[in-house]
Amino acid sequence: MNPQSAASMRAMWLLRNEIYAQLDECEFLAMSDDEWDRDEEVLARGLLCDLVTVVRTVVGDHREDDHGRCKPCEKPWPCDSIDSVHRGMHGPDAGFAKLLERR
Repeated sequence: MNPQSAASMRAMWLLRNEIYAQLDECEFLAMSDDEWDRDEEVLARGLLCDLVTVVRTVVGDHREDDHGRCKPCEKPWPCDSIDSVHRGMHGPDAGFAKLLERR
């Protein structure tokens, strides 16, 4: 049996769904076929900066300690979180490599 309480599991489910809902809204804005007005453009630029901050926070939190283990996960570094971020940024459909090619 899972040691987490039903209330704790429900809270995590709600938190995850809230995060997904926010990401869905960002994706909806990015994928819209409509021309952006000035307010939407400003919003999109701000969201992009916010998403970069979120990724940097996750990467910064999941750093290696003096023993080669991830501090919060206590697993060998790179932990699953770092691996997931890396995989998402370097996957075949990721736009990060294309962005770097433009520079």
